[in-house]
Amino acid sequence: MATNDEEDGGLEEALIDEEEITYPIFQEIPDGISEDWTHGVLIGGMATETSDIAVAEGYWWAAEKLIEPALRSREPWLYAYPILFLVRHSLELYLKAIVQPKKLDHDLRPLIDKLDRILERRFHQKIPPELRTDLEMLATIDPNGMSSRYTTVKSKNGVSWAFVPGEFFVPLENLRRRMAMIFEGLQNVDRRLRGLPVSRR
Repeated sequence: MATNDEEDGGLEEALIDEEEITYPIFQEIPDGISEDWTHGVLIGGMATETSDIAVAEGYWWAAEKLIEPALRSREPWLYAYPILFLVRHSLELYLKAIVQPKKLDHDLRPLIDKLDRILERRFHQKIPPELRTDLEMLATIDPNGMSSRYTTVKSKNGVSWAFVPGEFFVPLENLRRRMAMIFEGLQNVDRRLRGLPVSRR
């Protein structure tokens, strides 16, 4: 499809083929919709998700699903920021659901510290040191949830690059295994705090 550009008197290729535009993304709820309609999702109204843990699980599930195509692609760097954003945001949601912080920001460190205090007070346990190192590294490389979302950030000093402090190699299969372990543990903490039995994969 082409459009006539009057300024240069020539024809230019259209940016979008308008003939391919069919239905809008957000639509009225169709008549006869049922649980068998798995080709789309309901959002808003009665379908609004109210569980922070369920939303956290969704972000982790999406991150996990991206790791396989990232490995197959042989260009995993294309997937790096989306995967790390989803992992970090899932962790933030899990921690906030469990520790219920009074101050709502994106700093993971106080959430990790409070989780440790809850574990010690309620279960006489602590975050295993190796896993705490992973949690603190996520808090360090992306302290405010910006480094895996943007290339630049604005502040009172102007615009700057959203650099990750330092350089790191992240084996994606190891990321999946470690975060699966961490998130299973956080799910079990949440279940124990609500008086439910823990679950094992």
